[in-house]
Formats: sequence, C-alpha cells, structure tokens
Amino acid sequence: MEPVLSRYGWMWFAAWVIVGAGAALGLISLLFLLPVVAVIAILLSRRSTAAHSWWGAISGAGLLLLYVAYVQRRGPGTHCHAIGTAQYPGTQCDEYLD
Repeated sequence: MEPVLSRYGWMWFAAWVIVGAGAALGLISLLFLLPVVAVIAILLSRRSTAAHSWWGAISGAGLLLLYVAYVQRRGPGTHCHAIGTAQYPGTQCDEYLD
C-alpha cells in the first residue's frame, strides 16, 4: 500500500478540495454544478491513490463557507462608506447578512 502523502498526494488533495467546494456551492445556489461534481467525485474515488485524500472534500466545503463569512464580516445590517472625490462626494451603502 502506498503512503497517503505520496509524491502526488497534494495534487489529489487539491482535486478533492475543488470537489468539496463545488459540492457546497452546488448545494447553496448553483444546482447545475452537482452532476458535474458527482462525476468528478466518482472518477476520483475510482483511483486508489486519489481515494485516500477524500477528506479534502470536507476542507473544500469549509473553505467556501469561510469565504462567505469573510465577505459578510461587516454584517448584519447596512454599512455605508464614502466614495468619490472631494469635488464629487457620495456614499455607497451595502447590506450584509448575519
């Protein structure tokens, strides 16, 4: 049996991270991604060297959720900030989720 972190171990882990992030994104908003992600996951799971790194899918889903939390870090509520120049001042308001 080959060690889990073989020469290409990080490559397989990265492939599973992409699968996990795609699955999470498909479940959240883009449903058309789910069949594509399922096919990629099946193909990866058939290779014994890639199947050892399946836990990368969990990391991919977690990365997507951390990105969403980072984008919404100023929430909840409305946050306004100044835009433009001194000659043409203005404000822009964004609404953030909790």
